[in-house]
Amino acid sequence: MKRIFGAVLLIAGITMAVASCKKEPKQQPIEVAIQLMCEGLPFESEGVTVTLTDATGIAYESLTDATGVALFNVLAGPYTAAALHKEVIDGERIAYNGSNTNVLVEKGILEPYQIILNKVVSQQIIIKELYHSGCRTNDDQKSYA
Repeated sequence: MKRIFGAVLLIAGITMAVASCKKEPKQQPIEVAIQLMCEGLPFESEGVTVTLTDATGIAYESLTDATGVALFNVLAGPYTAAALHKEVIDGERIAYNGSNTNVLVEKGILEPYQIILNKVVSQQIIIKELYHSGCRTNDDQKSYA
């Protein structure tokens, strides 16, 4: 009788030890899409780098396809998405940049998150005057500042 009781206790102890060591299943990556937008329309430019940064500072990068969508496979949680694209058209330097701090990756999100890009066109700089030795501080004095 003592042997049977000891065997039952041993089996119960092993079962509890195995049950307590069970690990929770790993989180599976979720696919999330980021759509670039500019002036109310999709920014259909291939090869733009989009960065997705989580709360701990880990950054993931992906390139856009021809429709302006970048795809990521990341774990669920809050992220910040950002994009920057520079190009030169007819001698003008144009920069498109934007970010979205409200990207919450979770299962069931089918629509892509959007980054609204701001278009910045650089202007030419005209130098009107050039002082190689400074400028005269007073007409009476021959000194320069």
